[in-house]
Amino acid sequence: MATRKVVALLVVTLMIGGLIATCTSCGDTGPKEVVIGLTAPLSGGGAQYGTDCQRGIEMAIEDINKDGGVKIGDDSYDVKLSSLDDRAEPEQGVSNATRLATDDGAKIIFCPVATVIFPLLDINEKKDEEFLILAYTSIEMVTDEGNELIVMPPPPFTVYTKLFTKLAMQQGWTRMAMVQTTGAYGDAWAKGMGLAWQTAGGTITDHARADYYTETDFVPFLNKALASSPDVLLIGGPSQPTALVVEQAKSLGFEGGFIVMDQAKIDGMAGQIGMDKMENCIGVAPVEAPFPATPVFAERYKKKYNEQVTWESAINYTAMILLKDAMESAKSVEDPMAIRKAVPGVLPMSGDEFPVTLDGIENKGLMHMPSAITMVKNGEYTLSSDLIYWWKEKD
Repeated sequence: MATRKVVALLVVTLMIGGLIATCTSCGDTGPKEVVIGLTAPLSGGGAQYGTDCQRGIEMAIEDINKDGGVKIGDDSYDVKLSSLDDRAEPEQGVSNATRLATDDGAKIIFCPVATVIFPLLDINEKKDEEFLILAYTSIEMVTDEGNELIVMPPPPFTVYTKLFTKLAMQQGWTRMAMVQTTGAYGDAWAKGMGLAWQTAGGTITDHARADYYTETDFVPFLNKALASSPDVLLIGGPSQPTALVVEQAKSLGFEGGFIVMDQAKIDGMAGQIGMDKMENCIGVAPVEAPFPATPVFAERYKKKYNEQVTWESAINYTAMILLKDAMESAKSVEDPMAIRKAVPGVLPMSGDEFPVTLDGIENKGLMHMPSAITMVKNGEYTLSSDLIYWWKEKD
């Protein structure tokens, strides 16, 4: 009899404990969590490029969470970034994105390499595994595939080809050799720049592609290109290896100019090899001054990371804030299509408030962000154009 009483008491105790645990769980009003994914080159030749993108997203997420997270109705969601290294390799990028979407539940995945973005377009609309791609690339073709779950913030590289050509030819340069990176990005740039250059009456003297994500010795490629006696070299990939190309070309005695593709940033390159070695480089204007809010962001960035801010950080920061606003407007952190459809309604993002201006978005996902170009002459950034509102000039 005593044994039955003990058993009954234990059962009651367990039931009460269960009820208490259940009520505690039910009464939990703390923030939930939404995971944002990133697959990027975080090692190898593109490591700094991928890290700059990652840092911009991280800073935005810190600001979002400090402000209470993503707010939908009575619910608040803390944002968490889950990052995986793909070394700019397409197969690894697809594997990373699949893992982020299925294991981590990421409904938004950032990717900053066109060669990886293209294969992601084959999987991101798969039923019950959908995710929105935040494509940090200037290759507009990624938005031409008819994929409904893509947003591309940077200006398309075609904005620069005619402007760079005009500026280079004003220097008297008519003979160009190409030593750009391999992959979808490099090939698209070579095709577009080649068309602009030859249309303007210039000559392509040689084409020596190099993998900027794996190479550090560009001398063999440069020797081949320089043997064709060019006036100017088309170069570009991530900033760090692109700076090495400039340095090594000048060590070989090249005294001509450089047209720097938009992935590489002239100010970042100058910080690596010195402004004196950047003479005669044409490229995208430095990030620190184009919009009123940019210097404030640049100061915050330098204080946090003790490094110079980059376009990668500034644009990805703004894009993350944009997506947070879109989630709130869509009233969902789970439906990537609803989030994508909400993006136009939360634009524009003004450069008075954010590091860059995002003025609008086209139906296919290409965003409207102004840009500017520059050239290094006599150790200074010169010939910078005013902001280019390229979408207003479209046919």
